[in-house]
Amino acid sequence: MPFAAWLFIVARNRAVSELRRRGRLKILSFDESRAAPDPAPHGEDILIDRERHQALKDSLAQLPEMYQSVILKSLKGDSIREIAKLEALTPGTVKSRLFRARKQLKSLLCGGKRSETI
Repeated sequence: MPFAAWLFIVARNRAVSELRRRGRLKILSFDESRAAPDPAPHGEDILIDRERHQALKDSLAQLPEMYQSVILKSLKGDSIREIAKLEALTPGTVKSRLFRARKQLKSLLCGGKRSETI
């Protein structure tokens, strides 16, 4: 699974958990879920997106430099081979650093708690 997709799933699950905790998540019936979505974002959605973006930015800043560089290149869409070439590393080292970076990032984003939704 590409890192960007994984990160989106983590962020989405955390947002849903937070909304459930706050009691703001409404479970839609089948008929309601088929309605056309509102094209204009609501203020709350914009705020949640900003908070999510800031949390990701803060978490990335806490990673060691060797993990930051590979994870940012991965988010940019570079392949393992491209990252290995740019960083003068073996593909195995890049994979290892990406795994560790994702694990640390997940821990930071989940507040040190183990996520049960992933």
